[in-house]
Amino acid sequence: MNIPGSDLKRRVIAEADKIPGWTATHDLQILWELCEKYVKPGGSIVELGTWKGRSTYVLASYCKYIGAICYTIDTFSGCVEPDSYKNKPDNLGSYNEAVVNPNFIDIAKNNLNGLPVLFFKGDSAVIADSLQDNSFDLCFIDGDHNHPRVDSDIKNFLKKVKVGGCLSGHDLCNPEGDVFEALNSVIGSNYKDMIAYDDTGVPYAATTIWIHEVKK
Repeated sequence: MNIPGSDLKRRVIAEADKIPGWTATHDLQILWELCEKYVKPGGSIVELGTWKGRSTYVLASYCKYIGAICYTIDTFSGCVEPDSYKNKPDNLGSYNEAVVNPNFIDIAKNNLNGLPVLFFKGDSAVIADSLQDNSFDLCFIDGDHNHPRVDSDIKNFLKKVKVGGCLSGHDLCNPEGDVFEALNSVIGSNYKDMIAYDDTGVPYAATTIWIHEVKK
């Protein structure tokens, strides 16, 4: 991928936009910018919540560009969804699509073909125990957004991030999730929400990515 970074960014986000998922285009932009700030050559990223690989595509493409690697974790078998999501025609089939398809992981593998991705299928709490502490440059949490799982994901993966690295996540202000409460419970107010800007410098109204820089 020996092309200028800004051009690469546009190309990658355009390709990621073709993959179904719930991460907004301007949030994909923020993920790329977090990679630029925190991910080093030879380093690594861990993502919780792959779905079909929309956000993973951005993270793994940056890894390929600089010679890093992306770990992505998911049950690939769906989860219990809030009742308010049911019967919405624009909800991309919701999580039921993964429930009924035992080979759901193959969709993500196909979308991410050729990128430096390691897939972990299973419970994020169990997988966390197999990963080394203080080993990732960047962690992006976008799995189960409800108590108690989002709380445990934040707790478990905070210690997996290197000092100077970044713990981050999605859906900070989602009224149907518990991310805001979990963050304040686990790390207090020591996080910030990220703002993306359009080409004219105007901020987008709905940005839902939060970050916490890991200190000593």
